[in-house]
Amino acid sequence: MKNLPKTRKVKIHPASLKYIKKGHPWITADTFTKKFPKGEEFLQVDENNTKLLLLHDPNHPKIKARVWAFGDGREHRFNFPRELKERMSAAFNRRIELGVSADRENFYLVFGEADLIPGLFIQALGSHVLVQTTCNFWVLHKKRIADLVRDLWEEHFPDKKYINGWWSDRDTGAKSKITALKQGTSPPEQITISEFGINYILKPSLAHDPGIYTDMSAIRKKLFPILEEAKSVLNLYAYTGAYSLAALKSGAEEVHSVDLSQNYLDWIDENLKENPELDSSKHISHCSSVEDALKAFKAEGKKFDLIICDPPSASSDGKKMGKASDSYSRDLPLMNELLSDDGHLVVFLNTHNVSWKKFNSNLDEVVKAKKLKLESKEQLRLADDCPLKGGFGEGDYLKGRVFKRLK
Repeated sequence: MKNLPKTRKVKIHPASLKYIKKGHPWITADTFTKKFPKGEEFLQVDENNTKLLLLHDPNHPKIKARVWAFGDGREHRFNFPRELKERMSAAFNRRIELGVSADRENFYLVFGEADLIPGLFIQALGSHVLVQTTCNFWVLHKKRIADLVRDLWEEHFPDKKYINGWWSDRDTGAKSKITALKQGTSPPEQITISEFGINYILKPSLAHDPGIYTDMSAIRKKLFPILEEAKSVLNLYAYTGAYSLAALKSGAEEVHSVDLSQNYLDWIDENLKENPELDSSKHISHCSSVEDALKAFKAEGKKFDLIICDPPSASSDGKKMGKASDSYSRDLPLMNELLSDDGHLVVFLNTHNVSWKKFNSNLDEVVKAKKLKLESKEQLRLADDCPLKGGFGEGDYLKGRVFKRLK
């Protein structure tokens, strides 16, 4: 007979239990979580005909536990090593079935809650992996995860040698630091990966922002037909230039990248050097706030066939902080004026704090109030290697809209 481990029982708020039954895996701080025993790695719930095993995260400022499994908590705790391996293997298999590695070297192997491994995100980046956690629980299992990543990589990608990985704790209430998965090694200064035939330099030491947003990859692929129509492209909040390089590869004659960070604009130049087949003379960088750049382009009488605006959820224009959701009321009319007839505008919002309903209504209200000549064409959201989980609105954080300028 199995010797099941002792696992402390806790009570959770009735509202938490209600949302868990609908698919939401988080238990956020409340009067019930204040009574959770501090030193426990796992907790179990057994109330109202519902049994759960929870991953305890007492040091997270907001999310105090995450659901690991329904059923007998002690049984699932006993089987946790096996269940973790099975879930990681299933996640790897899903990416194989999707075929995402056929045209890009950057993709998610594990996407947290959507792969039933809450708070754990693993990206393939060439022959390396980046493990990011939003849950302190996983720090206790770093070696186990490192071993599983290596073994599952060799099993699922036998033709691609696994070199190393690095680990970054993200949003866990502690200052992030980057460490290599292999003991006695250090993360490389930089690596080069390919996405849709374009090479990008990544810098692992930067942890949260290594040089490309992999959760945008499936969306970038979806936008290639629009990119191929555009001869002049404006990329706002350009970061390291993924959309700028994609525009050049798609045949654009003129591409402008705007970012307040000269470091990122220099990084775009580095990426261009990695792609000698792209004509860098067709690319122009602007170290400026987006508002100032839009006003300058308007004064010049510039027109663009495609404008892409992907702001961080909160950013500074060099003088004050602002929310991306608020900036569109100011910037959308300017972008509308800069669009050529039949041109496209692609706008994004990257936060779970604003719902799809609010995101859409905010944009539609600006279009209506300012009488903008913009027709909504489609919505863009996470897809493919970044799946969504039913009942978990926070996982549906990346929101996009495509508009077309009417004549």
